[in-house]
Amino acid sequence: MMWAIGLLIGLGLGVEVRANAPDAVPQAWEVATDSVRTDSLRANAPPYVLTRFPMPATVEVQVDGTKRPFTLEGRTIVFSEALPDTAQWVVATYEPLPFEFAEVYFRRRIAEENPDSLRLSGVILEEPEPVATRPDLFGDTKLERSGSITRGVIAGNNRDVSLESGLRIQLAGEVTDGVNVRAVLTDENTPIQPDGTTQRLSEFDRVFIQLEADAGTATLGDYDLRFADSEFGVFARKLQGASITAKLPAAGFFSGGAVTAAGATSRGIFQSQDLQILDGVQGPYRLQGREGEQFIIVIAGSERVFVDGILLTRGETNDYIVDYSTGELTFTSRRLMTTETRVTVEFEYTVNRFTRTLLGSEASISFFEREAGQPGRLRFGARVLREADSGGFTDELSLTSADSLALTLAGDGFATRPGETLVPYDPEARFVQYVQQDTLFAGQTFRIFVPVSDTARVDSVFQVRFSRVGEGQGSYRRTGQSLNGIVFAWVGPGGGDSEPVRLLPKPKLQRLVDLNGAFEVLPGLEVFGEWAESGNEMNRMSQLDAGDDIGRALLAGIRLTPTEIDIGGRDIGTLSAQVRRRTAETEFEAFGRTRAVEFNRKWNL
Repeated sequence: MMWAIGLLIGLGLGVEVRANAPDAVPQAWEVATDSVRTDSLRANAPPYVLTRFPMPATVEVQVDGTKRPFTLEGRTIVFSEALPDTAQWVVATYEPLPFEFAEVYFRRRIAEENPDSLRLSGVILEEPEPVATRPDLFGDTKLERSGSITRGVIAGNNRDVSLESGLRIQLAGEVTDGVNVRAVLTDENTPIQPDGTTQRLSEFDRVFIQLEADAGTATLGDYDLRFADSEFGVFARKLQGASITAKLPAAGFFSGGAVTAAGATSRGIFQSQDLQILDGVQGPYRLQGREGEQFIIVIAGSERVFVDGILLTRGETNDYIVDYSTGELTFTSRRLMTTETRVTVEFEYTVNRFTRTLLGSEASISFFEREAGQPGRLRFGARVLREADSGGFTDELSLTSADSLALTLAGDGFATRPGETLVPYDPEARFVQYVQQDTLFAGQTFRIFVPVSDTARVDSVFQVRFSRVGEGQGSYRRTGQSLNGIVFAWVGPGGGDSEPVRLLPKPKLQRLVDLNGAFEVLPGLEVFGEWAESGNEMNRMSQLDAGDDIGRALLAGIRLTPTEIDIGGRDIGTLSAQVRRRTAETEFEAFGRTRAVEFNRKWNL
């Protein structure tokens, strides 16, 4: 329509456009019902402009009661023939559009017009600030928002071209009175392992939402869980799940407390390893799993490296760097390594076997508050932890009935399946080929695997997979590497560290109950104690070797908190003392280190 064309031209050229409306609308009378309007316009005062934009199909126009042919231009009635001079009223009945149009549309307006000016055309135009057409997703909240969007194209000689995209958003701030939120959200499906050469890490795969209020904290996603208010129940893990911490308000002689509950899947397995340092060798030193696994992935940022009892700092300009993908640790020139250096590394790792879930809870309460901000004179604490491998691991690992039987009969020992597979002889095979032969050792005949020589002519050979079972526990040892793989050679029973078998992973279950308390009998003199019981099933599939699964630990003592000594009005310092008795069964297994790093050396154990 004409008014629409005029509107588009106006937006492009920057001039005012009126929807065919004059500066002064003629006198009119309007009658409106719920859906129909009737406008009465004086016939002697054209143009005939309706008060609302009509729906064209609903318009009827009469001149002094007689219908006349007309056309619509926007909301202006244009008659095909001139009206007689005697015409009095033009009456239009119509249904208006369900929305309103502005009377005037413009992109720029004329701010000044001076024909005598030297400026171009003597006209100065003003353009208003752009108005956002989309409502703000977060409204008028105080949230700080940042993020990024990435796009990538992946192509290869063996695949089609595909488009990858990722969205990452960070939020922080107050969502309502007394409630703050911290969140990192992403739809990226490819976690990136950060580089362990800097002191601070950016964990690209960490996604979480955390709400904080006076009553407590709730976290959903990736988070760090730490229990540190006990000796046997110490715990620190990187988890993926949910955690809630509630604060208990003080009331009467009850001085408050806190309760934490968490349920998650463990991102890694905790391991503490003492490195055997070579004189003058800065690294790399390989980190191993609990069962001697050589190829592990270390959880980024989970490591704690102690040298001679001192906690080191990660970074190329600091003490050490670590390759999380290969599990290798290298020390910088700031820490020169010798055979006398004592190195202990605590870390979490994953071998991508099966899902491991964790349930944990901690509670602490106190009574008879002494001073504001200090714990009460009577305190109690409790911790319950349970970490277990998934019950459906047999489906995850596609174990056969023979594998399940081997696990049932293995107890806490190794569960294995044969590592050899009979294959046709191929001189260009991409793996080392072995043949079986008999050999005599210490008066006994052993059936061993020997690499096929280049000149051998055999009908069939074996592809053998060797597993590390521990130094002095195997009959084979790695002797080198050929073009098609690593070569193992038989060295006799107990002379090696590997066997021609495949180790079957055993599902484990570890649990812990820990109770502790303290009571101030006299000002500055406190009696304390702690009791813990652990359960450590090395193989949930077997009832064998279950006698050493349960272990207990006990701690009791008296301590004198730092007390100022004043003799004759003269302050000569402070006095503190502690007497304690600790006992732990050999079967007791905690979730973390319960003694100081240098405890064995300090007490010459």
